Amino acid sequence: MPDRALEPDPRSRPRRQGDRPADARRTDRLERRLLQPGRESVRALVEARRACGRDGGSGALHGGGAARRPGRLFADGQRHRRRGRVQTDHRRGATRCGRPHDAGRPRHGHGRREALTRYASKSRQENVRTVFLVNPASANGSTGRRWPAIARRAAEAGLSGDSFLSGERGDLTDLARRAAEEGAELLVVVGGDGSVSEVVNGIAGREGVALALIPRGTGWDFARSLGIPRNVDRAIGAALTGKTRTIDLGRATYRLWAGGEGQTWFANVASAGMSGAIAQRANDTTKALGGKASYVWATFAVFARWSNTEVRVSVDGETRRGRMHDVIVSNGPYIGGGMKICPDADLEDGAFDVLLIGDLTKRDLLLTLPKTFRGKHLPHPRAELLRGTTVTVDAPEPLPVELDGEQPGTTPARFEIVPHALRVRVP
Repeated sequence: MPDRALEPDPRSRPRRQGDRPADARRTDRLERRLLQPGRESVRALVEARRACGRDGGSGALHGGGAARRPGRLFADGQRHRRRGRVQTDHRRGATRCGRPHDAGRPRHGHGRREALTRYASKSRQENVRTVFLVNPASANGSTGRRWPAIARRAAEAGLSGDSFLSGERGDLTDLARRAAEEGAELLVVVGGDGSVSEVVNGIAGREGVALALIPRGTGWDFARSLGIPRNVDRAIGAALTGKTRTIDLGRATYRLWAGGEGQTWFANVASAGMSGAIAQRANDTTKALGGKASYVWATFAVFARWSNTEVRVSVDGETRRGRMHDVIVSNGPYIGGGMKICPDADLEDGAFDVLLIGDLTKRDLLLTLPKTFRGKHLPHPRAELLRGTTVTVDAPEPLPVELDGEQPGTTPARFEIVPHALRVRVP
């Protein structure tokens, strides 16, 4: 089938960057490099990513603090660098602030492997070997403070097991993999979409283990897609007595920020284009007002400075070329704190819904964005919806790639559906 271009925008020149106050210079540098792909090189994109962590700081990603020692979840005295994370005493304090089952554990050499082998005795009454994987920084840092109370409520309902808290990005992937290897049958994720993504990357394709979710993030789009309630007690009930669904996962291959090729699983949604920049901007800001408000604010802030670029997309061999705002690859229907971006996307149908968003104007965005939360934005003259199992995206200048709210690299990118790759406990 011949290539077909999306309808172009009649604008005659690209957007111009406006003046910014002095206290926003660091954000400006990031946006000039990350958010305007038509104006900067791959090198600039890489430098921007190296220079700015997820918390918006200027240190190396996960850098600083004491070195992490083998066999430990956290280095001695290490504190969270991300804004809103809880301090060490909230994670491992005595009695009231500590994790369940921490009493009597030695401070030196946490021994994650030894601890993981003990969860079997905690849940024998339910005959399900359970491990809780907790992101204390989720929900704007409140999960760490509330986790002891959540753990008590779960235990009172009959859901118990060893609990492990992440200290830096990637911890949950390692913990999930090790727990599954040692016989865990149910991994209960306490966090948001980013936490789910990490755990999925530790157990994707593995039989004998299921994932349950107590939603504590600001976006919780994956939980929405599965119908998992945000209410803690109802989510605990779903983890205990819900049915198990086997859903599809996506597998993305992309260019790493530091160069070379990376590969990551994603559960809900992937994108290439402005969505990656929006997710980065939303992650760099406080989410005290909630994920939806943060994402809407980030959308307008980024769109005001974004320059669309020529993009080539192939969906199962069917090619589209043109100036595009975004390419959304949906396994589930929700993105951005509740936008029903692909209303008919199904986590169990063996295919992606692929939304190509063309050269939008500001007026288009203002009129269309509110409709996305109701799933009423399609059809649209500047958008096209396709379905397929394999999607490739490339552009003359690298576009940021977003996977379940994380930004691991840039285009060129390839997205593949992997049917029946994850077991999930749902209501």
